[in-house]
Amino acid sequence: MKNFTNLILLILLVQVSALAQVQVGDGTDENQAIPIEPYYGYSYTQSIYLQSEINSAGTITGLQYFYSGFSNLDDSDDNIEIWIGHTTKSAFASTSDWEPIAGMTLVFSGSLPAPTTPGVDEWLSITLDAPFTYNNMDNLVVAVDASEPNYDSSSDDFHCTSVGANRSMYYRNDSTDPDPASPPTGVRISYIANIIFDGLPIPFNCASVEAPADASTISYACGGDVTLEWSSTGLAPDDFDVFFGTTSGSLTLETNTTATSYTKSGLAENTTYYWMAVPKLAGVSATGCQEWSFTTGASADAGTGDMTYTFLNSTATGGPSYSWIDPVANGHTEITSMTSGTDDDGYFTVSDMGITFNYKGGDGYTECHIGTNGYVSFEAGYTVTGGSVSIPSSSSPNNMIAGAMMDLDDRTDGRIFYATVGNTFVITWSKYYDYNDDTEWLSFQIILEGDADGGFTIQYNEAESSASIPDFLGDAVIGAEFSTTEGVLYRENGNLGPIFCSPLAVGFSHANVLLPIEMSLFEGFAMERSNMLKWETASEKNTEMHIIERSADGRTGWKMIANVPAAGWSIETQTYQVEDVNPLGMGYYRVRSVDFDASEMISDVIAIERAGSGFGLVNVFPVPTNNRLTVQFEATQAERVAIIVTDVVGKVVSSESYEAVKGINTRQMDINALANGIYFLTIDNGVEKVTDRIIKN
Repeated sequence: MKNFTNLILLILLVQVSALAQVQVGDGTDENQAIPIEPYYGYSYTQSIYLQSEINSAGTITGLQYFYSGFSNLDDSDDNIEIWIGHTTKSAFASTSDWEPIAGMTLVFSGSLPAPTTPGVDEWLSITLDAPFTYNNMDNLVVAVDASEPNYDSSSDDFHCTSVGANRSMYYRNDSTDPDPASPPTGVRISYIANIIFDGLPIPFNCASVEAPADASTISYACGGDVTLEWSSTGLAPDDFDVFFGTTSGSLTLETNTTATSYTKSGLAENTTYYWMAVPKLAGVSATGCQEWSFTTGASADAGTGDMTYTFLNSTATGGPSYSWIDPVANGHTEITSMTSGTDDDGYFTVSDMGITFNYKGGDGYTECHIGTNGYVSFEAGYTVTGGSVSIPSSSSPNNMIAGAMMDLDDRTDGRIFYATVGNTFVITWSKYYDYNDDTEWLSFQIILEGDADGGFTIQYNEAESSASIPDFLGDAVIGAEFSTTEGVLYRENGNLGPIFCSPLAVGFSHANVLLPIEMSLFEGFAMERSNMLKWETASEKNTEMHIIERSADGRTGWKMIANVPAAGWSIETQTYQVEDVNPLGMGYYRVRSVDFDASEMISDVIAIERAGSGFGLVNVFPVPTNNRLTVQFEATQAERVAIIVTDVVGKVVSSESYEAVKGINTRQMDINALANGIYFLTIDNGVEKVTDRIIKN
């Protein structure tokens, strides 16, 4: 088996080696005097071949030119010298803009091979005396000097390709033999001689995107996935590496496959994803392949009803986080008998919820009626027999919230719990069955908030439900009724919002009083080399992020030092922590909490003083900038500091020395000469360094 495997590998390597040649140009023009001019006694030519045309690194062992003529080139094929070199030129700027051969390599000196069959077009193959290693980064220039003093027929030519730029230049003469080290004025032409570079691995093609279309927006379904499809032309690859991620230019290997499609699961809505499929042949990956992207749309959760209320599900941007509250582990009260009806069709009245629920932002309720059929009402409780009601409806119950309103049955193990948890009232239906199907059950909670908003969340526990939740909730009503004529509907009889995105929480809030957070703690303290900031939120609604800002005086010049994703929707305490690694001697901090609707709340300001320290960056602005930059920093004493700007690979592109004064220093910098891009600015006093990122555009 081992010998057989080695034989297969050898055959594969031979096949790949046999394909080790790259052709540039396939035109049929025969009137361009390149690479040599057989009809003249002497000629000297140079042609530029672009990296994008070659696209293959390796050692060039030979050259081939496509000959079309009727003679054996007896009088023009001797005394041939060829040089090859890397060049940054993409065209010849003038008739004297020859590439100096002093910077090139003499790779051949001898005679051209004679045509096999004069009159039949063919490739003439030249084996190089000195192979040339091409880096596949620069362009390539090939110079050919033909100094045999005789000439052949005017019909002896080589095939050339039009390229639209002056990529070749020639000199020809019957009596003057040009010196390649100091050639005379030439003639520029927008052609290259068709050529084959022997020895270079053939650059098999990158894949082409098929679906989703590049930069397109695709529809999003709950728990969404997408099938990535691509095609491949040219030399067939063995397999493909599929890369995927949410940051352009920083993708991770997702899978390797021999197929031309791959299904990616677990997508989020309103998110841009980047991906690429890179062909591989004999373990070698294609180079220069393109990155593609697509953006997911929003989930179908528009809903209907009273638009003074808004709601989002946990799959939506800014939607509530899912956080199941275990009623048994937390000692919630279990309902063991009904106020009216039975444990199949009945309700239980809680006379004091322990909170005031301002339903729809209006008058508060302290009493509620919990129905066995998946609802809670705030007017008279009502026993629903068999099925649900539409929202809004004149049918009872009224002023109610439907978590999974349908004909439910507790069977033998269904249970209902309630409890006051902080400033919320939590109702749990545990393992309630569909009356018409004894194989389907569901566990869900309605969480009422005791604040001015009157918001609430409904969440569904997939782990404590049967496997067919989408079917189970197909007939259910989810939403809220404020009166017989107004309400907000998330789902009814299989329509509107998605079910089930694992896990699912649906949060409802009064749009006019939505606040980002309720902050319960913000503190900070000095560590050996940094300042530690800590804060807690008692609740969050629709909160997108927390931005930590620092100021040197607590009033102006606030600078962001960290951006922390928020919990979104939460009724539990959330704890956050950020370290300021470039602290000031006296620094002032605040937290700016921003929700998905762009409203924000700013915390109180705290101060942290550091004994015997203070060298640090205060502010760099504006970012991005296009010419001038203001740098503010603090020094603990008068001292000389270096201000250094480096690029992303660490190369110093600007530096200056500055006599800093004790306290806050402000320095103007001119960066107009820098190319657009990302840089890093460092201030160094010989003991400590502080660094910040800048963007030039």
